Amino acid sequence: MDGHVEGELDGAPELVITADGFFPRAADMRAVFDERFGDPYAVHGHRFVWDYWHVPHQYTLVRTPAEDYFGPELYAEFHAALTAWGRANLGCSRTTPVWLSYYVDGCEQQLHCDNPHGPWAFVFSLTDWENRRFEGGETMLLRGDTLDFWRSHEAGGMVEFAQLADVVAPEFNRLTVFDPRLPHGVRAVRVSPAPAGGDPARRPAPRRPPPPPAAPDRARRRLRRGRGTRGPGGSWRTGGSSSPSPSTRET
Repeated sequence: MDGHVEGELDGAPELVITADGFFPRAADMRAVFDERFGDPYAVHGHRFVWDYWHVPHQYTLVRTPAEDYFGPELYAEFHAALTAWGRANLGCSRTTPVWLSYYVDGCEQQLHCDNPHGPWAFVFSLTDWENRRFEGGETMLLRGDTLDFWRSHEAGGMVEFAQLADVVAPEFNRLTVFDPRLPHGVRAVRVSPAPAGGDPARRPAPRRPPPPPAAPDRARRRLRRGRGTRGPGGSWRTGGSSSPSPSTRET
């Protein structure tokens, strides 16, 4: 015997794996996020740890190291569950540093590959997907036949996004694992542009700002003559915005 072994794999390899209901304390992780953003007027250190990461035409999102944000106890439990699952299912027992990120209106990731970081990439979602008030946020991955397009493409057949990429919804407490060599990204998060996509019953009507105090007679005369001093300006805007969509992501 020369030690040479031959054989065939049983079916095609799995390039995308999802595990729903992954972490028993996912609701506790979401509660940490919600509590720290609950009061928009609150001032504390956890509100100033976020990095707005914008690379033109490639990445737009807000991120922070997950371990620092959730604290050592809760994050240790999550990381232990993650590494145990990776060891049992992938033969991997370590991860690169994990980021927590959230996506609001306009945030996205264009197609890219993460293969320099390891053999697998993952996303763990804390998004309240069932009650979302936005579009987008899904992980999109180019399909294998797209990457070998000229061999698999049928001349004259319809080719649209659905034929080119798979989409995985970030349902709450879902772990998505995929081959990082697959070009992938995150669909842009948008408030619904559909005519019936709005929800006026759940959006309060904009309130007219109170009138400014009356200027003294001398000041009113100066303003009428166009000699008033102009300070910082702005405009009032109305309309809704998308809800934060937090997720932990290996990069």
